[in-house]
Amino acid sequence: MSIRRIVLVDPGHTWSTYDAFTGLHRGFTLTGIQSFPYALERRLPLARDWLSYTRASAGRLDAPGDDEVICIAGQESVLQALAVGAEAVVVVSGLLYDPRLYTMLARARIPVFVFGTESPYNDDFYEGIAPMVAAFSTNEATSVPRLEGAARARGSDTRVIHMPLGYDPERHFPGVGLNADLPAHDVVFVGNVYPSRARMLEAVDWSGIDMALYGVFRMLDRSSTLWRYVIGATPDQPEMAIDNRATAALYDRAKITLNLFRTEKIGRGWDDVTDVDGGESINPRMIEAAACGAFMISEYRPEVERTFGPLVPTFRSPSELQRLVHYFLEHDDERHAIEAELPKVVAGFSYHDRAREIAEVLARVRQDMGLSPVVQPAPVL
Repeated sequence: MSIRRIVLVDPGHTWSTYDAFTGLHRGFTLTGIQSFPYALERRLPLARDWLSYTRASAGRLDAPGDDEVICIAGQESVLQALAVGAEAVVVVSGLLYDPRLYTMLARARIPVFVFGTESPYNDDFYEGIAPMVAAFSTNEATSVPRLEGAARARGSDTRVIHMPLGYDPERHFPGVGLNADLPAHDVVFVGNVYPSRARMLEAVDWSGIDMALYGVFRMLDRSSTLWRYVIGATPDQPEMAIDNRATAALYDRAKITLNLFRTEKIGRGWDDVTDVDGGESINPRMIEAAACGAFMISEYRPEVERTFGPLVPTFRSPSELQRLVHYFLEHDDERHAIEAELPKVVAGFSYHDRAREIAEVLARVRQDMGLSPVVQPAPVL
């Protein structure tokens, strides 16, 4: 049995995980599966506006709550799945998808695969939804026992697997930044500068090095010495929108791409911060940079070593980071030799590969559920 039609729900925002959504959509299409995108990201602000309007019309002054907005924004995904005859629904991230919709889809006998992207930071939330779906992949290997245990404790046989995020071959390839109108930095970091990352960077002497920071700096103290290295953002406007194509080009053009992990869980409000165990797995930044053939230096995690071996030098302290940066800026030949090898390491990590793996899991799920192929529905007008 093979999967022929799915509804693919985006993560509800345009952060880096949106690239997982676009990559999976192309991957499913290339695999021969009809992928019907569900634009949760566009529906969320519309749902908030509609709820605000209905409240105002009734003379209410209270603003709609986030949970109410999320429910309204996602509910049409159930109707879409039924209308197109979807054999499964794939939800990317899941943090902004109302869990009650999983119950509705289960009643309709439509299996759900959640492509988890936020472990271990949001595993307390994922523990609640893992028992409600047919299959759940987590980007963090150490989260598998926890999420599987949560499912079994509630009598669910959810398939829980470790599946790293991936890269999009149309956006991540060697030479992607060759003709880009972007700087070629000595060292570049693109992402959120969380407190743990800021502490690491602030403890390094960057004198004489063209180090550049791109991304989101909402949590960076206004007095931080790092502001002199920030591109396109200020303490008053702490976000610099940068799409994935530009990010890939920056990786490709820089001498060193810097990878940092984090130890914070961030709530829906930026002031809601909780320290968590950082886990052991690689992140999508590493996979994308490697696909671009970009030389990396990374903070240590066991999976970095298992995946890349000596091709990605690692550090555990600011002094080790500083030593590695100086060494590899002075040894071009070593960097270039490593750059040529990195795309080979992640050759099986594309979102085309991930889409195929997800489809295989869902085919087994449908078979175990005794589900027959869905008859092709009439065109949806």
